[in-house]
Order: sequence, then structure tokens, then C-alpha cells
Amino acid sequence: MQKLMPARPNAILAIATLLLSLPAMSATALKNQPPYTDARFSVLASEERLEYSDEWRLRTARTMPSNGHAYVLLNMGSQRCAEIAATADDVAYYAFYPTVIDTPSYEGGGTGVFYEALIPRNGGNCTLSPFVLAEWQPQTQGSVFFSSGTSKVEVQIRFDGHFIAPKRPFHVGLTNSFLIKGHCPEYCNLEVPLGNAYSALLKEHHLTPYFNWIRVPPIKDGLLDLDAYADSGGSFRQQVMSHNSAWIGFPRASDQQEPIAYLQALEATVIHENLVGRAWVYVKDEPSNFEALATELSRYRTYAPHVLTMVTTRAQPSLMSGIDIFSPVIHQLIGTDLSSYNKKHLWTYTSCMGSCGPDRRSGPQRIKKVPGPDTKIPDLLIDRPAASIREFFTLSDRVGAEGSLYYHAVEGYVLQQEVDQFDDPWNFGGNGDGLLVYPGIPGQFGLVEHQPLASFRLKLLRREIERQSQINQ
Repeated sequence: MQKLMPARPNAILAIATLLLSLPAMSATALKNQPPYTDARFSVLASEERLEYSDEWRLRTARTMPSNGHAYVLLNMGSQRCAEIAATADDVAYYAFYPTVIDTPSYEGGGTGVFYEALIPRNGGNCTLSPFVLAEWQPQTQGSVFFSSGTSKVEVQIRFDGHFIAPKRPFHVGLTNSFLIKGHCPEYCNLEVPLGNAYSALLKEHHLTPYFNWIRVPPIKDGLLDLDAYADSGGSFRQQVMSHNSAWIGFPRASDQQEPIAYLQALEATVIHENLVGRAWVYVKDEPSNFEALATELSRYRTYAPHVLTMVTTRAQPSLMSGIDIFSPVIHQLIGTDLSSYNKKHLWTYTSCMGSCGPDRRSGPQRIKKVPGPDTKIPDLLIDRPAASIREFFTLSDRVGAEGSLYYHAVEGYVLQQEVDQFDDPWNFGGNGDGLLVYPGIPGQFGLVEHQPLASFRLKLLRREIERQSQINQ
């Protein structure tokens, strides 16, 4: 394997400086940081973020549904760039990027080095850290062996149930214009390939992207022209419908120059395309002016009655006739009477869950990062243990949710030219808020093309979706 130096010397220098200063830092500030001196080739026995576990072993077990995905975290020890062999087929290996978290997302949280961005392992990035994620789809139960040099670890695969498809859709925001800002210092004509690549990656992890239209389909002969811009690959049918077989999210009427004409064309299109019961619009995010919202919803009922309206709010009497899908933040459903949602669709929504600070997009260099209160509400932040994601799905089950919603996968990309997301993933809600995928750029990390890079949280999400969806064999 070719050994190349990684493309981010400043980041590596910062990490080296931090590691040299570890003895002077408090145990609270660096709680549960992984051991850096273990030279063995080993595997993390627990299914946990490595920041919160030091269970490095020579063998472990994974219980999972058949037809699902397995992953393990490997410690390469002192031989970071050594080749890895496996007795399983089609194993993918990813290098962990070490990110220094200097401000915890929540009071009492940990700081230090966190391992989150996953980069396809090659000679240009294997020196980044000693930690590697190995991922594959087991075809049979039994032992899988990973070896490096003369060292070997064993992973015992056990099947419990069978995974076919997610039991509920997990909707996540994906705005194509943000992708350009994450990949190019100035505008570059990559909307189509990036849109397809990011949508495919999210779909591979059982997430359903929305907001992923490149252009709003124009009105033609009383319908929305879903095939407009097909010559470039940027039509609504190509960018949105091809990646979503069930729920299809359409643009808001309030963003259109002629909202009534748009709604009328949308209604006709939904009927023409046989999308009744599946076409939806994210009408408003966490509204505060309910009188204005009621007026907006009445427009949908009048001009597009077959379009499902979704609002991230709890049930309220004044809104019941206008909203089809309620998606309140999840803590608003705990301990409440859920009967008010009868005959309505209910999704669970997660964001920064009570710890939101100022929106960093308004001035990334001017806004001070301040930890939010530890609300104990499950969220998708980097500096949470893996159990936080599992708890979100557990609570969604408890309230009988039909779907789940996370507001964005790449919102942090709008900051990329001022704030490198790999080294500073803080957004207004904390570390990794609105950031489930990282921008892979040619010339960095040994990459040769623009591509999305998964986060470890994306793997945790897929693991829980598959587990929650398993059926008895």
C-alpha cells in the first residue's frame, strides 16, 4: 500500500499538540477518550463510539438482522497503513478523520479528539488516525476474521430476525445548492452528479432526502413539468422521484411567485401521477404565528386538497383541519395525550433539542460557541454516545410514529469556505448539528473525484433502522 502524507498538515499538527497536552487536561474535559498507546491490532468489542469505550479486544460478537449491514471498529495500533485482509466478501474500509472538539455541545459534555468523518481508506489518508471502520453485509452466520500482518481478530456474526425495509421513513433535508458551497470555492456545475451521489448515499442508509430538487418544476399545460431539465439530468423526476419510491416531497407554495397557480398545478400533477396519499409539502418549520399558518394551510385545502401538508408543530385545535402530518420535536410528545393525533399522520422530529444557540450562518467568525443545557433529549450530535440515536428510535416507537424527520444532512456546507467542517463541525445547535455527510474533494485524502463522505452517525442511524425494522424469520 502506498504511503502518502495526508492533505491536512495544520489539522494533524493541532491534534498532535492536543495529544501532547493530555496530561495537563482534566479527566472531565477528556472523559472517555480512547487509548492512544495500544499497539495491538484489535477490535472494539462494544457497539459504541470509540470516544466512550476502551473495550479493545481480539474477538467480539455482533447480533443483527440478516440482510442487514455489519460494521466493526478496528485499531491498527502502530501500523496505521498496514493492509487488512478479511474472510468476508466485499468489505469496505474507512479511515476515521480526527476532529478536535474544543467546545462541548451541551453542559458537562466531553471535549478532545472525536472520530466522525469516514473516508474510503487509501494511501493518502491511512495516516490520519489508527482507527478504521470495516463494513460489510454478512451472508451467513459465523466467524469473520480480520488480519493485519501476523495479528488477527474475530467477529462472531449472529442473526436475529430479518431486515427487508425500514418500518418507517426517515426524512432528512438535502439542499442541492448547499452541496456546491461545500465542494467549490466558487460556483461549479456539479448539481446533477452531486445531487445523485448524495441522494444515493442517504438512500443506501435508509434515509429519504427532501428539498433535493435542483429547480422547481415549471408549469406546463396545467401540470408541473416533472421532466423539465431532463437533458442535463436535473429534472424533478430524476433528482427526487428516482430516489424516493414512497413519499415524494414537493416545494412550498409560499416560495413561488404565483402560489395559487402553483398549488393548482401541483394538485393536478399529484392526481395525474397517482401520488395521492404520498405527495407532501413541508409547509412551515416550527411556526410561531399560527394565525398566518392557518391562512397558508387554507390555501392548500382550497387549491391542492390531495397534497399532504406537514408542519413541525404539536397538535393544536386551530390547525387540525389544515395539517395532515404533524412532526413535533420528540420531547413534546413525551407524557402527553396522543389521542389528539388520531386520524392524522405523526412523525417525530429531532434537531438540537433545546440546546440551540445563535445561527452560525449569520456570522461564523463572530458567534461564540457556547454549550447548551444538557436536556437529556436524544439528538444526533457528534459528542453524544451511540445510545442517543437508539433512544430516538425507541421513543418514536413508544409514541407510535409513522415516520421520522431530521432537518438537514448538509446545512453546515454553507459555512465550508469560512469554517472547515472536518475541523470545526459546530453549527447553531452544537457539534455536527445539520451535518450527517462531509464533502469529499479531489486532491484531499487521496480522493480523485467529488463525492459524499459518510459520518459515523450515518452508520449508527442505519444500524438502528435495520434493528428496529427486523421481523422474525
